[in-house]
Amino acid sequence: MTVYVYMDSSDYEDYADSLEIYFHSSNGGGSTGYYYNNYARSVWWSGTSSMTGPGVCAPGDTLTVRFKATTDYALPTTFFVDDVSVEVCCPDDANEPNDSFAAARAVSPGAYDVWLCPNGDEDWLQFNAAAGQTIVADLTPAGAAQCDICLYRPDGSQAACSANPSPSAPEHIQRTANQSGPWRVRVYDPGGGTSTAASQIRIQVFGQASPTPTPTRRPGTRMYLPIVMK
Repeated sequence: MTVYVYMDSSDYEDYADSLEIYFHSSNGGGSTGYYYNNYARSVWWSGTSSMTGPGVCAPGDTLTVRFKATTDYALPTTFFVDDVSVEVCCPDDANEPNDSFAAARAVSPGAYDVWLCPNGDEDWLQFNAAAGQTIVADLTPAGAAQCDICLYRPDGSQAACSANPSPSAPEHIQRTANQSGPWRVRVYDPGGGTSTAASQIRIQVFGQASPTPTPTRRPGTRMYLPIVMK
């Protein structure tokens, strides 16, 4: 959590008036707060706080920011609270770390949950497909992140992408493999956003692989040379 506070006061007694800001998690893992008083006047204060520990990032938790102002009923004290922001944490999925082409997690065709967490995270999954087979990748997004997907050939070149502008729009790729080996799907947010829920990607591989051409031997031409005996 980050917050900015501006406080001014006509009260002649320092520390008489105050503002407290508390950051709570519903999991009971603790809370943290900031205390601002009228001693420092006509100045912007800033605060940054975070919570860590077991259970802090459990799905379904509620985060609450509370403000408490205290005064001694003398001359007035005023304050402004600006730019209160909370960056929501989220748990690593079972496939982490898989943030690059080289670190892609090997999976079989099937359905998998993906989280983009923290900001700027990417999820890469790799699976085997042979030339001639059809690869289908479908992403059902969840949460606020705009999840786009791209398909990469075994040699690292990009084969196709799906990037609908709406965060809630599904993504779909269908491509016939022209190389054999470990293909990869990349899930990412072009804006570097963080998932607030797990999206699901489904990878399917259909069809028969292209037959490997076998060289055919052709009979050679026989030549007869006359031999003259003397």
